[in-house]
Amino acid sequence: MEGTTIRLMTAADYPQVHHLWSITEGMALRSYDDSEEGITKFLKKNPTSNFVALRGDELVGVILCGMDGRRAYVYHTVVRADLRNQGIGKALLAAVYGAIEQEGIKKSGLLVMKGNEIGNAFWRSQGWTERGPQLLQLQQRPASGKRPPEGTVILKPIPSFYHFTKEKKLENRPAHILPFGSCPALRVVCEGGHAHRWPA
Repeated sequence: MEGTTIRLMTAADYPQVHHLWSITEGMALRSYDDSEEGITKFLKKNPTSNFVALRGDELVGVILCGMDGRRAYVYHTVVRADLRNQGIGKALLAAVYGAIEQEGIKKSGLLVMKGNEIGNAFWRSQGWTERGPQLLQLQQRPASGKRPPEGTVILKPIPSFYHFTKEKKLENRPAHILPFGSCPALRVVCEGGHAHRWPA
């Protein structure tokens, strides 16, 4: 971590950020969402929660986080391969936790490809828990096979990804594990009260 600076990401960082993503195994990039235009829009909507790690003028790490007022979603977290296990990923994540804390959000989620063993190991080591290998469907198609009503939202399973979740502990309640609806997996309620203490 020595000699590394963490700061907010700007649109000017995009070329280096995209290069880092493109040379990192386990990344799933989308043609528009992860284009310069798409990321610039994302940064404008989330100006306080996206960070980069720098060694001098060289960008060596990045983390994206979008918030909708109820939940935070973490995306595309990367540290350059030769600089891993030096605390850079944890420092980027701590910066995001601070931004989430400022917004008063207690629930967070992220998706990681199943084959990304390094990424999955990192998130587990930081207290994130798998909600299950598939997303829940909000509404099933009728048994008759008819199309659902206009505007119906259906979340299709994503078998190639793990869905991780993390939730901040409610005040004056011990940490424990809660079932998440009808999903067979569990969500962890974590210890901690302040930005520097969450996660425990």
